[in-house]
Amino acid sequence: MRESFGGAFMIKLVLVFIIIYVSFMAVAVNYAKAFRVKNQIINILEQNQYSGPGDSKTLNLVERYLASAHYHVDGVTCPSDNSLAAYGVCIEGASGGSMAHYMVYTYISIDFPFFGIRMRLPIRGETKTFVY
Repeated sequence: MRESFGGAFMIKLVLVFIIIYVSFMAVAVNYAKAFRVKNQIINILEQNQYSGPGDSKTLNLVERYLASAHYHVDGVTCPSDNSLAAYGVCIEGASGGSMAHYMVYTYISIDFPFFGIRMRLPIRGETKTFVY
């Protein structure tokens, strides 16, 4: 009886460590994807000299990239009016006079439905200052 109890305990212990390891790897892959998407969006904004929310050409390029990268995070609300919030990306910043600077936020989605936990962790990046 003692050996069967020890074996069952050892199986539970191994299962707990496997669950922890798989969860850690899932978060790491999700983080890497959000980081890669953020960097590519910054590259697109810098290459096209993004000039604000009215620049539909650049926003269309970003939307096409997001669709091809299969990046979509639900439940993200951006503080400003942002057409990319449906994908889970926020672009904030100001263009004043002949200079502009933008912040790009992508999010990591971590959901634990059994516990009712939904987390959206932001990853922030910024463009260089554009001089027009």
